[in-house]
This record gives sequence, structure tokens and C-alpha cells, in this order.
Amino acid sequence: MKRFYNLLIILLFALGAFLRLYNFPSRVIFGPEQGISLLTATANLEKFSLLGEYNLQRATSTGHNLIHGPLFSYFLLPFILIFNFRVLPISLIFPGLNLLTALVLFLVTKNLFGRSVAALTIFFFLGSSLMIYHSLFIWIYHPLILLGTLAIWFMAALNGPKKSAASSGTGLLAGSDLWCRL
Repeated sequence: MKRFYNLLIILLFALGAFLRLYNFPSRVIFGPEQGISLLTATANLEKFSLLGEYNLQRATSTGHNLIHGPLFSYFLLPFILIFNFRVLPISLIFPGLNLLTALVLFLVTKNLFGRSVAALTIFFFLGSSLMIYHSLFIWIYHPLILLGTLAIWFMAALNGPKKSAASSGTGLLAGSDLWCRL
């Protein structure tokens, strides 16, 4: 039975990867929002900022500009440099991040609720048309799903023997989440 379960999980992940990567160059979505995210991250190469950069797209009705969250820009920066500013390889990071999120979601769900709930969870996550769609473009909210899942894991661990590590992890993720949303 354990062998069947492991095979099922591997097949679900293979199907999830296929659904995200099939004909990726033709399906990738690149528009003004993605361009602004890359330009905002690239601005850190000329003038590094710990507070983030202004996002020109997010102006209030009174003309105030909101600051774009710096952690997403920091996350993008190494990939911009590694892939020499090419959009397609940078965009491939996001299906990978989505699959990593599915893996963490699977581990958290299995730890908290058991094997069958974990299998159903990743079946719905990996087969979700919304998650497949979101893995096709660069978006500031992609890391938040992973951070939220890890926050649930750390908060569940607060009742366990490693309370200080769980407390530190929860605080770190809460701060990261807040910085991503700014």
C-alpha cells in the first residue's frame, strides 16, 4: 500500500509539472505588470534599496506612490543576473516555485492531517486551473502562498517540543510576508 501511495504522489507531481510546463514558451504570460516587476527589481542594480522601489502602477487616487515590496525584488535579482535579463528563463522560475509550494503543502498537510488528506490536497493544488494559470507569469504574490503554508507549519509546531524554533520561524515568516505585501 505504501508503494502505491508513493507512486500516486510521484504521478501527481509529474502531472502537475507537465500541466505547468507543457508548451511553456507559447503559454507564458508577459505584460506590463511583469515588465514593471522586472524593472523594479533591476533598479536595485543601479541604486540598491532596503526599503524597496516605487511601483508606478500602484498610485493612490491622491497621487501618492506605494512602495513595491523589496523581498520580491531581491528574489528576482539573482535570476535576472543569471539569465542575463531574458524573460523566458526568468518566467520558468515561477512554475518551479509553484511546484515547490505544492511539495511544502504536501509535507505540511501530511504532517498535520495524514496521508490521504495530503494526497487530496496536492491533487487539488496541482490540478487547479488557477494555480496552473498563476505559474505562467511573474507576480509579486507567488511567494506568499509558500510563506503562508510555512507559517501554518510553524504555528502548528508551537505546541511541540521545539517551541523556540517554531516561534522564530513564525516571526521570520510574518515579517517576510509583511515586507512582500508592502
